[in-house]
Amino acid sequence: MAHRWQMRNVQFSICERIIEFLTLYTEKVNVLVSFSKEYIHCVFPFNSLLLYSYSKQLTMTKQKPEPNYLHALNKSSYVHGTTFHYLRTGKIPSMRAFYRIDIHKVYDRLIKEYGLTPDKVITSETYTPSMSRNRVYSAYLVVSDKITIAIYMTRQEVEMFYSHDVDLKVLQQTESIIIDCVRKATAEKKINLITTDSSGNLETREFAVENLSGDISTLYNDDFTEFHESIVQKLSDKSSQGIILIHGVPGSGKSSYLRHLVGEVQKSFIYLPSNMADNLSQPSFLNFLTRHANSVLIIEDAEDVLIQRRSGSRSAVANLLNLSDGLLADCLHIQVIATFNTEIAKIDSAFLRKGRILGRYCFGPLSIEKSNALLRQLNSTLVTKTPMTLADIFNREDRDFSKIQSIKEVGFVLNDEPETYNSPF
Repeated sequence: MAHRWQMRNVQFSICERIIEFLTLYTEKVNVLVSFSKEYIHCVFPFNSLLLYSYSKQLTMTKQKPEPNYLHALNKSSYVHGTTFHYLRTGKIPSMRAFYRIDIHKVYDRLIKEYGLTPDKVITSETYTPSMSRNRVYSAYLVVSDKITIAIYMTRQEVEMFYSHDVDLKVLQQTESIIIDCVRKATAEKKINLITTDSSGNLETREFAVENLSGDISTLYNDDFTEFHESIVQKLSDKSSQGIILIHGVPGSGKSSYLRHLVGEVQKSFIYLPSNMADNLSQPSFLNFLTRHANSVLIIEDAEDVLIQRRSGSRSAVANLLNLSDGLLADCLHIQVIATFNTEIAKIDSAFLRKGRILGRYCFGPLSIEKSNALLRQLNSTLVTKTPMTLADIFNREDRDFSKIQSIKEVGFVLNDEPETYNSPF
């Protein structure tokens, strides 16, 4: 199967350079050139994007360029893997991609295994003030004449480019090293925080989460157990998709419950800060999610996204609806947990539709009986006669700054009676 490519308004000297370029990379090229109309028509059996990138560079200048094929490079913040391998070997490679890799482990192992010297390692680094050192953003390892490895640190991805005449044993050995570095579930649970890199691209950074172990039924009211068991079952189901709504008064244990879910459910959890909720409407966010299929997306304080649709947030709401029950949900199998503090009546009714919502729970203060039972469990002598939130119970000895104390007035007092004056004379 051949590719067909056309370009008009091509100068005579430029046509010569394009023909020279074509003959360097393939033996079977049918090139038809019309000099009078400055028109070139090419039929070629190889990557059209590479030719178009090079040809476009040629047609943008009137001077005959030097024979430098670096024009075909992708003009991005890092080297384009396919092009880099091609420039090294002269052959367009095949590629295999690996996700959720322990990047630092695979980087060190490949360098050690193949004894790679500095001239075989190309890195892109960014200075990080908080760490007072350069942070490697991406790296390219020249494993052999036939294999190039691209490592993307922030995306936790590895791409292996190889020529078709590669030694299969070396290829399998390299692939085995990469697969051995796939992140495995550990006792320490982590959550992936969505951030942006220096170029504004979305990435994730892992943070350890304190696991809320033990019987959590003592921390919530009696109707909570049925909800919790249902949610754990649905989140553990790889084919399940939809949205879970968690709301209630501040300090009632919503965030603590999320920490418990991260520890109990064997899935990758991605945390989207409320100040980045607008990214839901960006095409780049959907591209980001394709690298995190079958994950749980947590959006805290999601009022701006969940509230009935307004002109400024329609795209974000539409994408979130599609993620919970739509074509995107069928493709990605991403479940969404959204927390909010506003009234449920203000939430867009589309999120409450059957088939889309996996569950909803309103967290509130513990009943008087539950509050006193938890206080006794914490060896407290306090006995309450009113319902208490978890925040009030666990921080019972802290000063309450939410109460506004009356302030003594300072000023002058007016006296209605005229002041008498006694003359000293």
